[in-house]
Amino acid sequence: MRDYARLDVDEDYYDDDEYESDASPNRSITKAKAKSLNLNNPVAQIARMVLLVPPRILSAVSTVFSSSYKILSSALSLITPSIIHHHFRLTTGKVDRLANYVCRKTLQKAFPPNPINLRKDEWGVATLAKKQEMDKSGYVKYLFELPNRGDSLNLSLGQSLSLCCLDKKNNVVKGDFYVRGRNKRGGFEVVGMSCGKTKEQTTHIESVLGREDAMFHRTLSKTVKIGDEMAIKPGKTNLEYRGEHLPVTDMVFVVSGLGVEAVLDQLKEILPTTKLSSVKTCSVIWVNERTEEFKFAFEQLEREFYKYEKKLEVSCVLMNDIYSNSMPDSEQLGESVPVFEDGTMAVVSGPDYFVKKANSFLVGQKGYPSDVICAM
Repeated sequence: MRDYARLDVDEDYYDDDEYESDASPNRSITKAKAKSLNLNNPVAQIARMVLLVPPRILSAVSTVFSSSYKILSSALSLITPSIIHHHFRLTTGKVDRLANYVCRKTLQKAFPPNPINLRKDEWGVATLAKKQEMDKSGYVKYLFELPNRGDSLNLSLGQSLSLCCLDKKNNVVKGDFYVRGRNKRGGFEVVGMSCGKTKEQTTHIESVLGREDAMFHRTLSKTVKIGDEMAIKPGKTNLEYRGEHLPVTDMVFVVSGLGVEAVLDQLKEILPTTKLSSVKTCSVIWVNERTEEFKFAFEQLEREFYKYEKKLEVSCVLMNDIYSNSMPDSEQLGESVPVFEDGTMAVVSGPDYFVKKANSFLVGQKGYPSDVICAM
């Protein structure tokens, strides 16, 4: 608690001769006015105290208050709406993190999901419930429902999901996805590329996904309707650390396009501080050719950043013609990817040509041993 100084005024404190000999000719008049005030009035008492303070002291106090006001005004001018928004998001991120912790500790234990235990050669079923175009990013989000509300896919970390259906010519088409909410009750979400409207867009989708996966994405976008059923089964598990530098303390994700979907689920598992996680820092480097391509997962990455701003670093890197250009030529990419240190594991995800280039870049430019790099 702050201590406040008390000022008592004594009428005999000032000597009349010394008081009147001051440089100001009106000092005696000021003193007379102060003495003539009605002391029963609190306001008058304050006024009397001010009138009796020498001008030199009043001037010094005024200078101090003026300087303080300027400093305060300068400080307040730095508090822009963006800074206020940033700190607000940090606060909401901490609340969100606490809510996730409570959910893991209470709700999931009280209402455990009912896992669908499918074998590798066994197919289950899911029903398309919703399609959502994601701005102008060129991607579509699909919501699928499982047969029962309590069902969950029961996929392991880093495991993909295979989806299968018939195209408009009754040909079987299949695609592999990393799902959002791999253990979510009642359903799951996947993100796919929207069907190209021009020949150039179709060619681009095939170059990114491969011909077989591109056919499935086109079927899912144009042919499959709300309410249609889809065959599903667990896919490959690609997340495996083969290095010797244990424990893993730092994770580096270098991804492009839909490859970021493999990262979102992993971040939710390794960022919370638990007894099972040894990871202290995570770096996500997301490389795309167009700004619009960041839209479909930027919000999810941003939410995780504000929950774990001291542990997670996210870099969105624009790179022209990823297929043709060399990664070492990108200055922004070089600054974003950390140099290898013991305890670091790298995950590379995206189109096949991107995975090969990123792997070579990490080994040749950043000193990563090949056995600490996991391709997804």
